[in-house]
Amino acid sequence: MGVELELKKIPPATFYNTVSERKQPIIFYVDSPWCPDVGYSMTLYFNSKSFVNYSNYKNDEVDALIRDTARTSDQAKRLAMMTKAQEIVMSEAPWVFIAFPGYHFARRANLKGFTYYTSNNIRFQDFRREA
Repeated sequence: MGVELELKKIPPATFYNTVSERKQPIIFYVDSPWCPDVGYSMTLYFNSKSFVNYSNYKNDEVDALIRDTARTSDQAKRLAMMTKAQEIVMSEAPWVFIAFPGYHFARRANLKGFTYYTSNNIRFQDFRREA
C-alpha cells in the first residue's frame, strides 16, 4: 500500500486513554456492540455525539438516520434507514478493516456445552464434562 507505520507498544491503561483522547492519526482497535441491532451499533460507532465514536466521524445525514431509526419500531423502516446510513458510512470510509482475529477457544475433547455468545463472554455454567 505504500504506507509506513511505526507501531508503539503501550500498556493497556495507556492504550485506552489514547483511544478515548482521539489524538492519534490511527489506532488498532477491536470492539463489538454486544447487541445484534444495527441501529444500536451504528449509534455507538457513527453517531457524532457518541463517546465511542473513536474515529470522530460526523455526517449530519447519518446522525438524522440514526436518530429516526431510534424513534420507530417498524423493522422495515429501521432496516431501510440503517442500510442507507451504512452506505454513506462505507462511502466515506472512516474505518479500515485490516484483520479479524476470530474467536478461538481451546478445550479438551470431553468438555462439552460451549456456546458462543455475541458478547464474547464465556459462561462456565454451560460446560459439562463427558466421559
